[in-house]
Amino acid sequence: MSTTEQRVAVVTGAARGIGAATAVRLAAEGHAVAVVDLDEAACKDTVEKITSAGGKALAVGADVSDEAQVEAAVARIAEELGAPVILVNNADRPHRRLRHDRRLAGGVRGRRRAARPRLPR
Repeated sequence: MSTTEQRVAVVTGAARGIGAATAVRLAAEGHAVAVVDLDEAACKDTVEKITSAGGKALAVGADVSDEAQVEAAVARIAEELGAPVILVNNADRPHRRLRHDRRLAGGVRGRRRAARPRLPR
């Protein structure tokens, strides 16, 4: 896939585990990938795996339970990689440490916030 045809994917919760593996896989398939997690520095290893294999990736720190952070992250991704067309909502929070409302804010509501206005209509 050439750079002019490269589609942009956003993967939340991509600093480690399933999110990181998904980000690496999407990059291997030719997508530019925004590696999103709470701590931008934690995304470093995933971004390095992608770029060392010749892919294009951007580390972005954002809490998906915070609408303002999601808006800022998407604006940055669009500016640096292009408009996202793929969204993998993988971010979640450990349930045992959070109260019910916080779980919903980070899980269900966070996924809805990330997906709602992001993809082309």
